[in-house]
Amino acid sequence: MTTFEEFYEDTIDTVTSYLLRRCDPSDAQDVISEAYVIAWRKHAHKAPNPIGYLLLTARRVLDRTRRGQASQEVIAERLSRLMARSVPSAEDVAIRRREVAEALASLSELDREALLLTAWDGLSSADAGEVLGLSAGALRVRVHRARQQLISTERTTHA
Repeated sequence: MTTFEEFYEDTIDTVTSYLLRRCDPSDAQDVISEAYVIAWRKHAHKAPNPIGYLLLTARRVLDRTRRGQASQEVIAERLSRLMARSVPSAEDVAIRRREVAEALASLSELDREALLLTAWDGLSSADAGEVLGLSAGALRVRVHRARQQLISTERTTHA
C-alpha cells in the first residue's frame, strides 16, 4: 500500500503533463491542486487504478473551471452592456440639465421656490410655507401646480 505522498510523487508529472496539453499553465496549477485535494479526500491512492481516477478528476475539475470562467465572461459582458445603456453620455446629461433649467425658469419665482424647497431641499410643506410666507395648504397647491406645469412642459418638449 502506498502513502499519499508516494502517490503524489509517482503521479504529479503525468497529471501536470496531461493538464498542460489542455490549458494554460496558470490554470493548470489550480486544477492540479484541486484534483489532488479531491483525490486525498477520496483516498484515491488506495484505488485499483489511481492514475486513471486522478486524470478523470483533473479533467472534471478543468471542465468545471472552464464552465465557471465562461459564465463569468457572459455575466461580465451582460453587465457591460447594461452599464453602457444605463449610463447617459455627457452630452445627454448636458442636454437634460439644460431642459430642467429651462423648465424651472418657465415657472413663476414663487412656484419655482416652493418646488425647490420641498423637492430639492427636502423641507416639509409647513417649513417651506413658513419660508415663503404661505400656509402649508397654499404651499402644497403651488407645488402641485408647478409639478403639473413641468410635466406638461416635458410632454410638449419630447412630443
